[in-house]
Amino acid sequence: MNSAKQFCTLLVLYDTADLDRWVCLALSLTPEGCQIVLRGLITIPEDKSLSEGATQARLFRDALEELRQQYAEISDKAEVRVDYVPMTRVLDELPTLGVDLMLVQWAGPFVPTGGLSTDEVLRQAVCDVVLVTGSIMEEPNPVFLSLRGGPNLSLGMNVATAIAKDSGITLD
Repeated sequence: MNSAKQFCTLLVLYDTADLDRWVCLALSLTPEGCQIVLRGLITIPEDKSLSEGATQARLFRDALEELRQQYAEISDKAEVRVDYVPMTRVLDELPTLGVDLMLVQWAGPFVPTGGLSTDEVLRQAVCDVVLVTGSIMEEPNPVFLSLRGGPNLSLGMNVATAIAKDSGITLD
């Protein structure tokens, strides 16, 4: 964990639906007075030119920038990664950013997220990772929270508490 600097949460998204709800979840998982960094992912099929993502990237960047202006906790620059495997670029910058927690809009266990499998994301991340699939909605949905004890138990409980608080789900 990042001990020399303030705590940093990286919020990684692949679409702009429910941006406010994603930021609220990130805020719930980030200690008060700490920062959130935003990254967007645009995955381009390998048989296409990266330039085909330019318009989508601009629209995504504009949406993230508008969101950044609404929340003081979000750091200075929201960026969008356009690549065949954009998650690799995000994972590469984790040490430079000093990320303690990466909150990822997850495509699911059988679909690549930003061009990488779930296993690759979890193996390559040098910080704690929270994968959330589906949309962040007002209506309670089923939640699968994998807890295996040890240092992950407290993070898991923090995530469960944040999700319960923001969505009306009760914890028993």
